[in-house]
Amino acid sequence: GSLPYQLKNQKEVIFLGRLSNKSKSRYLSLPNSILVSTSYYEGFAIPIAEGALNLLPTISYNLPEIISVYGNYHNVVKYKDVDAMYFKIMDIIKNYEAYHNKSRLLRKDIILKYSISAINKKLKRILYQDD
Repeated sequence: GSLPYQLKNQKEVIFLGRLSNKSKSRYLSLPNSILVSTSYYEGFAIPIAEGALNLLPTISYNLPEIISVYGNYHNVVKYKDVDAMYFKIMDIIKNYEAYHNKSRLLRKDIILKYSISAINKKLKRILYQDD
């Protein structure tokens, strides 16, 4: 079955789809939220970064580009494995604090790698390296 069907009786679960920035910020600030990204076409997967920066546990399919960007602090399941996604969501709901702590590490990692300061340092190293 589909993920919405499997989760239809979970009052904690809201399927949102595409949102305006104003609506998105409202949902990203809800307590005990989880960001689930099922997109196959998100190269950098900005929604995952947005969730992590708001200290939400994040989960997506195990696409190589997502793993290379977000590493070990982001939760992944096998691509198109709806049952695995369902069980991971339920595990996050049941063990929210542990996953929330993991999201703190992901947030820190994103800031270290992709903040304006981090990118400026990388650019300076590239531009001013000795040949």
